[in-house]
Amino acid sequence: MENEDRLFAWLADAWRTGFATWVQFMGSIHGGEPMAKAQEIADLERTYQNSPDTAEREP
Repeated sequence: MENEDRLFAWLADAWRTGFATWVQFMGSIHGGEPMAKAQEIADLERTYQNSPDTAEREP
């Protein structure tokens, strides 16, 4: 990067690294919940479609 020779380049690098780490941490905490919920919904839909009385529910 062209700003690496600046006086506070180490501070900018520490800020950038810390922010990237924080974003990854927050994504790992909050990102898994919607994915798990979507998987649960998909499993319920699959169970509903494969149940024996599904044919009776279709018009």
